[in-house]
Amino acid sequence: MTYDEWLALSESERDVVHHQQWNVYDREGYVIAMTAAVRLAEACGLKVSHLEVGTFHGGEYVLHLAVPDDDCRALPKHLEQRFEGFRVAWLPISRFMMNSTEAGDITGIWRHEDDDVDVEFVFDVSTAPPAVSGHCLSEGEPLLISNVAGNDTVLLFSSTVPSTDHFARHMFRLVDADTCAQEITLTETWKRVAADPDGDCCS
Repeated sequence: MTYDEWLALSESERDVVHHQQWNVYDREGYVIAMTAAVRLAEACGLKVSHLEVGTFHGGEYVLHLAVPDDDCRALPKHLEQRFEGFRVAWLPISRFMMNSTEAGDITGIWRHEDDDVDVEFVFDVSTAPPAVSGHCLSEGEPLLISNVAGNDTVLLFSSTVPSTDHFARHMFRLVDADTCAQEITLTETWKRVAADPDGDCCS
């Protein structure tokens, strides 16, 4: 299911898919839920310092967004709000014991921590939407990037290797200044190689 197809469903139809068709413990529909979280972060007009999709008791995805404490106090209470088919939990950034500016942003060059993935990604969040590029390290083959959405701490996008047609969907979340977690089905760790020294990382 694409996100446009998800949006075309009524609320009751979304509930049937979410609660009766998806097994959220196997991460079915996770990309749909994370896309909703990113869209909410973009639409809310607040500084969202952290976002993720939580799994609530009984098998339900919940959108978790951390915002400054003062803003959080003015937002709907825990799970009272719904956004595009999912309940929302607004959280104060103090709960995460981190300064909202401490980690900087996700702009930079990123490689898999174990060097066992033949891909390097480059992100630039100074543009809207964010710019994403990538290439195969062994052959230098550029990847085709599509469906980019996100903010300065989370990016969702798709990549295709032209020579093999290998397709993948990605969700990168900044953990600290030099670490990203990639969390679609399994959690992987990617390390920052460098910032964008020349300002042309995605040209």
